[in-house]
Amino acid sequence: MQRDVLDRVVKCKQEQQRVPFIIWNTSPVVLSLLGFDHRRFYLDAAFKLRAQLQIQDMFPEALLLPGPWPDFGVAVEPSFFGCDIQFQENDPPWVRTRIPDIKELLRQPPVDPEKNGLGPEALEQYRYMWENLDKSYIDRFGYLDGLGYALGPMDTAAELLGYNLLMVELIDHPKLVHDMFDLITDCLIRWLKAQEKVNGNLKRVFIPEHAHAQVSPEHFEEFCFPYMTRIFQEFPEALRLYHNEGEVYHIMERIPEFGADVFHFGTEIAETKKRIGKQVCLMGNLDPLEVMLRGSVQTVRQAAQGVLEIGAQGGGFLLSTAGGMAPGTPRENIQAAIETAGGYRLQYGLQYG
Repeated sequence: MQRDVLDRVVKCKQEQQRVPFIIWNTSPVVLSLLGFDHRRFYLDAAFKLRAQLQIQDMFPEALLLPGPWPDFGVAVEPSFFGCDIQFQENDPPWVRTRIPDIKELLRQPPVDPEKNGLGPEALEQYRYMWENLDKSYIDRFGYLDGLGYALGPMDTAAELLGYNLLMVELIDHPKLVHDMFDLITDCLIRWLKAQEKVNGNLKRVFIPEHAHAQVSPEHFEEFCFPYMTRIFQEFPEALRLYHNEGEVYHIMERIPEFGADVFHFGTEIAETKKRIGKQVCLMGNLDPLEVMLRGSVQTVRQAAQGVLEIGAQGGGFLLSTAGGMAPGTPRENIQAAIETAGGYRLQYGLQYG
């Protein structure tokens, strides 16, 4: 079953029996493939669940990560702190009003993710999915069971303050930034534990954190590494996935060291495999634009075969796009990538695990 295949690939650093194709099923690609309306998707749990399952049924040999989940884009975490969220007809929700300075954020009363912002709605959508998801999806894929998802501390801070102000504050007010990251990290851990109350002991924890690609090695060590480590150490039994398609060569060796089991990456495959492929399972890295969106089926097959020949050597590899899949990606290109992963198994005489 796919749920077992994922665990075996992540935990066993040896030649693997199967190279799954992973669809990072965030809302832009889901809605693009189905031609559905954004506003209804975010606010209607039944519609959201049907849409996500349609993608799974469209590509039955793929594995969706995070799978069925209450996707609100980047809106949930900043909403905890009082940011106004704008829902739109044709785009994901976005933060309309930001916190003007860190001191104002630090003066706020304690945040309860089970009561504040979009937290209650997201938890209610989890409950709806548990009540209405066919058990076969849980048994086969492991969906919902022990699922936890949260933006990383720096991405959350960037949504709260805006990227420009955050980067300035790293230089001008480092003590206040640390106080802010302490506050945010505590909140994110509480948010994951709130999800745990609904989904059971966390087995898969997903943390997208893109802003690490935008800071120096020194700032990463001071402002990023300790807080990511704190979150991942809170859930040592879970499979912990770090999503960052940015240029992170300057911090690459630190990714397994802060606790990531899976790195969903966009860096060059050979260098990434050489530097950390023995410490962490790699998930990537088909170019979402030039290959998956604009390339022909043959281009996709050739690119996927090239990625597999490097990434899958020695095991610990999941074929996917280099970060999120672009809206408008042709269905036949996705299918070609899935079939190429299947062909890689057959080429080496391997069977489904």
